[in-house]
Amino acid sequence: MNDYSFGVGREGAERLDLVNDVFGPHSRRFLMNAGLREGISVLEVGCGSGNMTAFLAEQVGPAGRVVAVDASPQQIEIAGELCSKAGHRNVTFVCARVEALDLPGQRFDLACCRLVLMHLREPGPVVARMAGLLVAGGTLACEEPTTSTLHTLPRCEVFHRVNDLFLRAGKMAGIDLDVGDRLFPMIVEAGLRLTVAHFVQPMVPIRVAKALVLAGVREGLPAALRAGIVTREAADETLREIADLHEANTFYYAVPRYAQVAGTRAGPG
Repeated sequence: MNDYSFGVGREGAERLDLVNDVFGPHSRRFLMNAGLREGISVLEVGCGSGNMTAFLAEQVGPAGRVVAVDASPQQIEIAGELCSKAGHRNVTFVCARVEALDLPGQRFDLACCRLVLMHLREPGPVVARMAGLLVAGGTLACEEPTTSTLHTLPRCEVFHRVNDLFLRAGKMAGIDLDVGDRLFPMIVEAGLRLTVAHFVQPMVPIRVAKALVLAGVREGLPAALRAGIVTREAADETLREIADLHEANTFYYAVPRYAQVAGTRAGPG
């Protein structure tokens, strides 16, 4: 896995909460359409700070179970606290890199990940690994972005400049931030039958856009500086430029389009 460029633990929780505010409603609908229901077993890869973990635990109920995986002990700690406060006792947390995920003897009705494959140099084998953990008739549901599809109305150059910076950083790191466009064939190549496929591109007002982009830039800045993609002076100027943007009611920011694709493993007969 690529070294994760964003903050983890308490440092990254605010950004993940913002991301969930934007994507959460769409993700919840997608997972329900993909087969999330009471009493099933769910594998969540890349649980982060637990926003979706808590939702999954609530939906499967006491008769179901959730295994939530993340490579960061700090993320797992926060996710565990969130689920504990909500009274969810049907969640087991596993600290592991997804490429090395080993759950002997376990199979799941639903496996899911959101904004995880975009951080991997080789996402295809990971999709195949997750598919292999499904029971017959089980479903894999993935959500990933096509980062280059960012859109602003009217066009705001600083947001596009930052987006281009992320794309360049991803390319230098050997990862594909446009992986959403490859999600459909990866699901099919994993031997699954396509059951759900959507593109989603939420639009948010500039107030939300500023918070999202500022959090992303601040957390991703150390990696960008180490890679020599941006200078400290240029980064500080960009942060000031975003913070000073007028919050006009007529401005909207369309977050990069992301794909929601689910496929089902063939059952017996």
